[in-house]
Amino acid sequence: MKRIKIKIPSSVKSCSLQQLGQWAKAAEGTHGDKGFETLNFRVNVVSIFSGVKPEVLRTISFKELCVIYFNIQKMLSNHEIAEPLEEIFVAGKAYKFNKDFTKITTGQVVDMKLLEDIHLNAARAMAILYVENGLKYSEPDEDGIIKNPTSIRADIFEKEFPGDVFLNMLDFFLRFYTKMNIASLTIQAAKMEIQKDQMMKTMKKDTKKALGRNGIFGPRISLRSRVRREKRSTK
Repeated sequence: MKRIKIKIPSSVKSCSLQQLGQWAKAAEGTHGDKGFETLNFRVNVVSIFSGVKPEVLRTISFKELCVIYFNIQKMLSNHEIAEPLEEIFVAGKAYKFNKDFTKITTGQVVDMKLLEDIHLNAARAMAILYVENGLKYSEPDEDGIIKNPTSIRADIFEKEFPGDVFLNMLDFFLRFYTKMNIASLTIQAAKMEIQKDQMMKTMKKDTKKALGRNGIFGPRISLRSRVRREKRSTK
């Protein structure tokens, strides 16, 4: 049988966005160490980084597959996560990213939200976040025509975007959304606590009013009225 040549990237930086996005998506679907140890997962990971179809990989020896898989794991683990770069150069052109999310444009926020899955739309996600230096996101000219369409950047990034920058950005987003989720949950909990407190105060107020009108066993009758009634009944 003809020996299958399997080549994998030598570093995270040389990985394509498609490879890293698919790998991140596959890893996301696993649960704990057992998920990473399944043979199907290993086959999928090797397929993603080598470009060899899973059905072809199933024809090679288990030992050879494991060696390739662990080489990929070693390559990935050698990458040290860092803060995303605010300026990168792709195909000889400079692109900038603003880490201050309060300063990104409404268009960027909307377009990011429209992405169904960042992992599977990695190039477009990076094209939304990294914009040509000296230009704004989807900046129109005098005739209203967009000078720098996102789709053009996405096509460029699909071919040449550095993999290490993408992983750093992915980590940045996970941390950002985790903080946002915690903040959101804290705000929701605070709102619920305030609503609960207001509801209890309203209930107490309504109860006092009800007791004030009727008492515990019925309408309240003054002591003087009771004495008068008792005198009348004895006559």
